Amino acid sequence: MPWRGFQHVPCSTPSGASIFFINWVYTNEPLPDEPISNATPKQVARNNAIIERHRNGESVPDLAKAYGISEQRIHQILRGRRN
Repeated sequence: MPWRGFQHVPCSTPSGASIFFINWVYTNEPLPDEPISNATPKQVARNNAIIERHRNGESVPDLAKAYGISEQRIHQILRGRRN
């Protein structure tokens, strides 16, 4: 006898079973207002300020201290990597 609350649903592939299970689990779940992510949020305004301050002659070590980030990260921002 199957467990109560479960019903046999034929799925021909593992991906089909996965889709069925995900739909079953998240049925009637409210959608979030914003995407949920563990990624670090982009710091567009901060990065633009760092670039502008560097163009005005401020050194990389001074910028790193001012923003509390590494000098390597300052160089990445100035090169346009990992924005």
